[in-house]
Amino acid sequence: MRKYINVFISLSILFILCRLLFNFFYKGKAVNYTIQTDGNLFEVNEWYVRKQSNQLNHYYFEVTLEGDTFSFLIGDVFRKKSYIIENIYSFQNDQYSCILPVFSNRKIETDILCYEDSMLYHYRDLKGQSLELDSFADSMEVYGYQVNFSVASTLTRNGMQIQNGNLVSSHILVVPSYKGLYVIDSKNKNIITTLNLFNQDVYTQSIQGLISKYYVVADYNESYTFHKFILIDVESGKRFSITSNPAISMDSYIQGAIGNFMYIIDRSNRRQYKIDVSNKAISISGNTNMGIQYYQNGEYEARSIYDALNQDLYMYPYRLESDVYDFVDLYNGIYYSYLKVDNGYDVYVSFAENPSLYSFGFHLTSIDRVQYVDDYVYYIENDTLSYYHPKYGVIDIATYSEFFYNQNLDFWIYRK
Repeated sequence: MRKYINVFISLSILFILCRLLFNFFYKGKAVNYTIQTDGNLFEVNEWYVRKQSNQLNHYYFEVTLEGDTFSFLIGDVFRKKSYIIENIYSFQNDQYSCILPVFSNRKIETDILCYEDSMLYHYRDLKGQSLELDSFADSMEVYGYQVNFSVASTLTRNGMQIQNGNLVSSHILVVPSYKGLYVIDSKNKNIITTLNLFNQDVYTQSIQGLISKYYVVADYNESYTFHKFILIDVESGKRFSITSNPAISMDSYIQGAIGNFMYIIDRSNRRQYKIDVSNKAISISGNTNMGIQYYQNGEYEARSIYDALNQDLYMYPYRLESDVYDFVDLYNGIYYSYLKVDNGYDVYVSFAENPSLYSFGFHLTSIDRVQYVDDYVYYIENDTLSYYHPKYGVIDIATYSEFFYNQNLDFWIYRK
């Protein structure tokens, strides 16, 4: 009897080890299938993508209906399962061709997706333009579709209106105030935490940014030069400081944050500084003699400091050149292609599985205030802070008149 028990235990351990090895090395798979609903035949190509470099685990789909291919992405919500689209509802007229996929367990995981003039849109971008289309969207509510994504709960603090229900629970929103900082966290009882850092209002704060979980800002209690950087742990609210010798001019700007490092150009003293938040230290990383460090396309390169003095030289670790678009940002396997138009930029979205299939993402008047986190893009347009997500389209989360009146007022997002 004891022998059989030992064999059973050994086989169980072997099974667990095999399962662990499978989970470690498994990188997903692709399946193809068809779904027929109300006389329409849908061809579905489904990819489960896991443990790929610079991508989040996700499902990617291409659904074809009468020559239109709808491409979309959802998160890793079904845990390696396949054939997860159970049904597809559709709407077609002379102007639109639309689908709403229904996933396993009758889950709705995307917005209604519609083709208009050969471009793919989220229904929320088209709402109100067609009574027929609006009626179709209303009829989908019985299956769990939310026509109005925004939750009515609104919190107003210090002139900022926040849509509580639209906040992403895993993200912390950081918005500078003129005397310090607002930290907005849906998991926090009060939602908004106000931190005072300065003795008086500072309307232009060009030396500030976020590295990892630390908000970093120059000591604006000083006037023309400063020695101290103030660091705020946005999760705990704890304060730290980093001291620089020599003094740094207020005529400086942040080049970018790479990993645990932030790079700063001091125009007046012709120096580049590197802040290391993990060690709470600052060092001179460049000057007129040694040049500066510049990060681009995944690696550092040496540049003349005059490249960063003659004009502001920012670091965009995810930016690609393009012959068609003004530029393309590749972040977590999603391509965001920026096209200059008369009143700003139109941003088109495609995915690593098939970058040539585009959908319309969102419009920006200015590209100065944009942040990427996970598969979200946060941005400010006029007085409103919104995010774009491939599942939902554009969702507003905060309205603040100072965003409109002060173009220097920025924001950051920290992923917990």
